[in-house]
Amino acid sequence: MDFLNTRSTTFQKLCEGILVSERIDGRWARAEKQGWWTLDVPASDVERAAVVIGEVLQEDYLKREARKQRPSFDETMLALRPAFTLGAFLALVMMVFFYFSGPYVQSSELYRHGVMSPQLISQGQWWRLVTAATLHADMKHLLGNALFLWLLGWAGAERLGPGSTLFGFVITAVFGFVVSAVMEPNILSIGASGGLFGLLGLSAGHGLRLPQTILERAPRMRTFGAAFSLLAFTAFDPESNVRAHVAGFVSGVAVGYGLSGRKDSDLFQTGLACLAGLIVLVAWWQAF
Repeated sequence: MDFLNTRSTTFQKLCEGILVSERIDGRWARAEKQGWWTLDVPASDVERAAVVIGEVLQEDYLKREARKQRPSFDETMLALRPAFTLGAFLALVMMVFFYFSGPYVQSSELYRHGVMSPQLISQGQWWRLVTAATLHADMKHLLGNALFLWLLGWAGAERLGPGSTLFGFVITAVFGFVVSAVMEPNILSIGASGGLFGLLGLSAGHGLRLPQTILERAPRMRTFGAAFSLLAFTAFDPESNVRAHVAGFVSGVAVGYGLSGRKDSDLFQTGLACLAGLIVLVAWWQAF
């Protein structure tokens, strides 16, 4: 009894192996249509042949679908990946600034022109909202922020892209200083901490865009948990600008949520990166 038709020799061999293993007598014969073959199976074995062949085909289909859904791994060298490179670059830039500025106690020209002073900002020296994020009080302050900047910049770039991450870092650092200047008009401030919490906020905002399923809640919970833990830890440090930290995180959530809904091209990412760099360069140019 004619059972099925095929033109694939591979499929023919597969069916032959299945039928032999089940002790079913089956023979291939040329079909009327050129290039095709017909499987002839005794009528008494048709139902059993259909079951065993169907099971094997279903198993093979499921394996192929599983391979399609298996996450692919980027085999590019870590140092050449844009996200990793961005994090390392930001940390390196901070170290270069500290090399020229020295610690805060030396009161170098960079500090005098770049520190975040609410009173001077109110007089029109807006650039201090940007330049202060590139300055650090001492080596301990620098190394801590550089390490977090590397890790958080790396994580943010993997989620949102290098350009979005760099732009988000600058904007959230500025917003953090704005809130700090309004709420603490008599306190000077420096450091990238507001932007660091902004990077945490970027990841959190991106997480809010994930599908609302149980399996996807973990990334959001980890990000918010990390932010709250760091906020709680820094709240006990009298030298920490907690208001700038909170403002940076909140603004980061908004920026991350807005940018993560887009399918951005390399041109868009490059444009945002250039805009962020231009803001910093113009700010320091204005400072001097």
